[in-house]
Amino acid sequence: MKSAVLLSTLAVAAAGGWFAATLFTAPATSREPRFPPLTMEQLDDSQKPLGEQIMKVSSPNSRPTSGPPAWPRTRLRFMTS
Repeated sequence: MKSAVLLSTLAVAAAGGWFAATLFTAPATSREPRFPPLTMEQLDDSQKPLGEQIMKVSSPNSRPTSGPPAWPRTRLRFMTS
């Protein structure tokens, strides 16, 4: 009986501690980026090939040249009765 009371008290205390920790901590926010973005001109000769590969993939107007489209062109048909 004593172990059940002790275990339930411990569970309530742990839940209360977790709730208090999440309630009183402020979310981490920052106004400036952690690392400033680099330009291609700032890269040295050994970094430029990787930077060019990243820019091919991450530029907003780039599209994959092979592989399936991002969304299927046909809608999925579900069984209807």
